[in-house]
Amino acid sequence: MINREKRQLYLKNLSDKNIKLIENLDKSIQKIILSILYLGEGAKHKSTPFLALANSNPEIIKLFIKLLKNCYNIDESKFRVRIQCRFDQKTKEVKKFWHKVTGIGLNQFYPTYIDVRTAGKPTKRKEYKGVCTVQYFNTAIQLELELLSGAIIDKIINENGPIV
Repeated sequence: MINREKRQLYLKNLSDKNIKLIENLDKSIQKIILSILYLGEGAKHKSTPFLALANSNPEIIKLFIKLLKNCYNIDESKFRVRIQCRFDQKTKEVKKFWHKVTGIGLNQFYPTYIDVRTAGKPTKRKEYKGVCTVQYFNTAIQLELELLSGAIIDKIINENGPIV
């Protein structure tokens, strides 16, 4: 009980100390966040005519879509979604779940990919709804995000000296 109270106080202090960092997330800051999110989670295949981000966490998918819409003039018809799920999952339910998360029309979803390697291995985490890949067909945005994240890395590394 005492340790739990100490932990709650510690977490509250951390939150209070850092909340000011997110008070003014203007468009330029959001674009930086988007570029770093894409750097970490996005597909970086130079030969593809789209940017893509895959994740099993609905909040990450929502964040990606929201940041894209906040930072760019987005054409909703250029979105596509691919779902990868386990063998024992009901594809219609999984697709419906990700449709609700993304707000992207079901007609923009590719056929669901079922991982046959998971046959006979039941899904242990009931909240797991597979992996959602959001694609947006715009090479210019893809290149801009990759160049921006590279510039951020270069600036931080060169400004602060080598990371040891």
